[in-house]
Amino acid sequence: MVDNAKKFHAMLTGIIRRVYYNEQDFTVPFFMENVFGGDASEEDVTSLHETCTTILTKCGELDLPPPKVEEVLGRSHLSEIQKEVLLHFWVNNKAKVHDRISTLSNMNNSLHSFDWRIDMKMASKSDQETGATAIVQLKLQEPSHKAGEEDPSLQSVCFEMDRGQLDMVLLQINSINEAITEYTK
Repeated sequence: MVDNAKKFHAMLTGIIRRVYYNEQDFTVPFFMENVFGGDASEEDVTSLHETCTTILTKCGELDLPPPKVEEVLGRSHLSEIQKEVLLHFWVNNKAKVHDRISTLSNMNNSLHSFDWRIDMKMASKSDQETGATAIVQLKLQEPSHKAGEEDPSLQSVCFEMDRGQLDMVLLQINSINEAITEYTK
């Protein structure tokens, strides 16, 4: 039966995994065999799959809030139970879908972690200079486009700064902060 709330919810989960996580196992035959188990015809499951895929894709691409999703569902041919389950499903999964779309659309590396320490230079026979330097390590995460990739490769950049270089970096970071503040007013 296609109006079974638990089975319909399982199908929606599979659709999200296929559309946004590229898990190609979630097909109409898969849903017929593993979700509905012969309780629904292939024609019904195919129609429902296409409708739900279209609705969930539109909701994800437009980042629709629940009231807008209700409007979209009002124009669909889904049953009242299906509309209720899909709306509840969207409310619970909207943030995950939005985060996934953001991850997939990011083409640049992002900062994964930022570590630092202070090292003291000690005078030696050949070098009489002493002082403190900052050792900075940035770990950059490459964008993840593969399904199930939980531990993407990290690149590490390590460098040393003296007091003058640190002051210059801090001035530049303040300039960036001021520009962002100006643009987000």
